[in-house]
Order: sequence, then structure tokens, then C-alpha cells
Amino acid sequence: MVIRSQILSDKIDVNDCDQEPIQQPGFIQSQGFLLALESETFKILQVSANTENFLNISLSEVLI
Repeated sequence: MVIRSQILSDKIDVNDCDQEPIQQPGFIQSQGFLLALESETFKILQVSANTENFLNISLSEVLI
């Protein structure tokens, strides 16, 4: 299979992963949204700007 042999022949350097856009603040993949929760209480501390598109409620309501 051409794709498999291309993948196996390419050298993969995991040090390059930090350059992927998903690792940069402000980049959330379009198929999801981000919630940042407080670890003990699960209070929502931050949300991505596209959260409203998925939950159909305003960002201010999510952050109450």
C-alpha cells in the first residue's frame, strides 16, 4: 500500500508536535469545544468562543 509505505519511510520526530496548531492558544478544532473546569468542584472556569454553537446557551450562562 502506497500510503503505508510512505508513512513508514518518513522519519517522525515527536519534537515537532509542539508546532501543531492544536497546541497553540486560541485554536480549537471545529468539531468540538473546550471547557476548563476547577478540579475539585468542577466549576466551569473558561470556555472556548464556539461553546455556544454546541450548547445553544450564551457563554455568560455557561460561566455562571
